[in-house]
Amino acid sequence: MQIGNFSEPKIAKTIIHSGTEFKPIKEGAKVKFHFVTRKCDDEKTVIDDSRKLGKPMELVIGKKFKLECWETIVQAMAIHEVASFVVDKSLLHAYPLVSKTLRDAKNPDKSRNRHCCGQMAYALEYKDLNELMRKTENLEFIIELLSVEEPGEYEQDTWQLTEADRLQEVPKLREEGNALYRLGKYAEAAEKYSRAIGFLDQLMLCEKPNEIEWKELNSKRLPILLNYAQCKLSLGDYYDVIKHCDTITEYEPENVKAVFRRAKAHMAVWNKEEAQRDLELLPKLDPSLQSTVNSMLKELAEMNKQTETEIKMKLQGKLF
Repeated sequence: MQIGNFSEPKIAKTIIHSGTEFKPIKEGAKVKFHFVTRKCDDEKTVIDDSRKLGKPMELVIGKKFKLECWETIVQAMAIHEVASFVVDKSLLHAYPLVSKTLRDAKNPDKSRNRHCCGQMAYALEYKDLNELMRKTENLEFIIELLSVEEPGEYEQDTWQLTEADRLQEVPKLREEGNALYRLGKYAEAAEKYSRAIGFLDQLMLCEKPNEIEWKELNSKRLPILLNYAQCKLSLGDYYDVIKHCDTITEYEPENVKAVFRRAKAHMAVWNKEEAQRDLELLPKLDPSLQSTVNSMLKELAEMNKQTETEIKMKLQGKLF
């Protein structure tokens, strides 16, 4: 069954298997599809096969993908449809570069035979692609459309987001992280917080440090860093806790939660002097913590005694 009127003069479509559902594909939608690229010779020589490359192709419509004809092709297909598209060579100048990128992603460390003879400054390290660069020809694409996700139905990659998009994502990611933390899913929550922190870090790079816009972004970042540090504390990543709490206290030296979490992390890795310093600071910042701090100081004293005992035993072993 042909979907719609496909009337691209430089692309000839033949349906191999009908699809199950046709969805108009809007700008910003993500499409996934398998493809086989073949020459239009008698042997139907295969150039690329996405299944052999290891994963389906993904496109975000309207994001200026180098091979524009693929956007045209998938927009003329139903989900699960398989079709052949013979494309005129005038639309395929970018194909060798696209193919090289996909092949390199599968075999980033594989040594290849270079074909850099003569004055070929555009050599792509693949003989067949160099031939296509030198002499463009019509190609056939066998496409199977796997899925279409509308904007908002998938998590956008960072490169797709504008500055405004990134800023809007931050509170959403924070709430998602909070929900995951309440469920005890600390690693998943940390991922959400980390993504939000990354967005804010990127935005802060565009501002002059310590000016109003920069400070506003930093004020959004610090509470998320605090949540991230709590996740890392729950996961036992104590050095990460110390690092992020140091960042927080650089700007908010009286942040009680940051000092408290850092003290616990220092104790966990036996940084006794650093832990002592944080524990002595805590009651000054929040007198209601005095009882908790007393218990932790007692625990720290026991750690010190244990260390002294171990040292004495080692010394005795050397002496006798």
